[in-house]
Amino acid sequence: MPYTAEHKAQTRQRIIESAAHQLCQKGIGGVSVAELMKEAGLTHGGFYAHFGSKAALVAEAAAYALGATTQMLDEAAEGAPPSRRLKALVDTYVSRHHVAHPGEGCAIAALGPELSRETPKTRKAFGRVLGRMISMVASHTGARSEKAAREQAIATIATMVGTIVMARAVDDKDFANEILKTGREAALRH
Repeated sequence: MPYTAEHKAQTRQRIIESAAHQLCQKGIGGVSVAELMKEAGLTHGGFYAHFGSKAALVAEAAAYALGATTQMLDEAAEGAPPSRRLKALVDTYVSRHHVAHPGEGCAIAALGPELSRETPKTRKAFGRVLGRMISMVASHTGARSEKAAREQAIATIATMVGTIVMARAVDDKDFANEILKTGREAALRH
């Protein structure tokens, strides 16, 4: 008996969510289609019923991961008083937890260099979600003009991402904490 369209959609979403976690944890080149499907509790053979290629899954999973980060940051900001929303957002992103758990974190910090070498379709899908993230951060900057808010949001996101990447790259906890503290302060100065 064939699966319902709803079951197929739920299975596809489960694959995307699982892949987002695995890709951010291990990198695009660090995980095979078979591993992605196993993690989702499915067989490798069922992959092509949902995606035409690994690149197609990467595009959706990376966009999903960044969308989830955007939503989490927006919720953190919205939960703070208006004058402290940007700080709440930055503090949520620039954290020891984010450094230690790349699979739960931002796709830019985890996959940025790899995504830059992906297909134009993947970069376009990711770019759309990044645009939404920039708009969301811009809405919490308190800047007087739309242009200034967007510029501040881009600088803030770039600083936050770079901070996480740098903190993950060192093996000295004190040095990583120094990077986090300095990056957090810099993100708030923009």
